[in-house]
Amino acid sequence: MKTPSPQRRNLKQKRGFTFLEVMIAMLIVSLGMLGSMGLSSYVLRSCQWSERLATGNMAGQDKLEELRDSNFFTLASGSDTNGIFQRSWRVQDFADGKEISLRVYWESVDGIGHATQMRAFLSDPRNSNGNFVMTQGLGDDSDISGTNTTPVVEIDPTYLEATR
Repeated sequence: MKTPSPQRRNLKQKRGFTFLEVMIAMLIVSLGMLGSMGLSSYVLRSCQWSERLATGNMAGQDKLEELRDSNFFTLASGSDTNGIFQRSWRVQDFADGKEISLRVYWESVDGIGHATQMRAFLSDPRNSNGNFVMTQGLGDDSDISGTNTTPVVEIDPTYLEATR
C-alpha cells in the first residue's frame, strides 16, 4: 500500500469546514435574522400607528362635518365615541361666528395614549352669505400633555376681509 504524499494529505485535511466554523457561521446568520425580525416588528408598529393616526384624523373630520351640517344656533360642546376613538369638542362663540375645537383620543396597541386636535370656525349665517369657513390644525399629541401639539391655523383671507 502506498502512503499518500504530504501534499495530498494536506489537501484532504483542508476540505470542508470544522464544526467550530459551522457553529460560528450559524451564530452570525442567527444574529442577522434576529435583527431583521426586530426591524420588521418596528415597521409593523409604525404602520399600525400611522393607520390609527389617519383614521383618527378622518373620525375628527367626520365630526367637524357633522357639526357643520347641524343648526348653527344650537351647536353645543360634547363628546362621543367612534370605534376606538373618543371625540370631544368645545364650541365657543366669538364676534362673527363660532369656533369648534375638537380632540380625538385613542390608545395604541401597546397602551400608549395619542390624540389629534382640530379647530374649525363657522361664520354666523346672519352676518355673511352663510359660507362655512373651516380652518384646522392637525397635530399628534403623543404624550397627551399638550406640549407637542401646535395647531396650524390658516384663515381664509376673504373671511378676514369680511370681518374687518
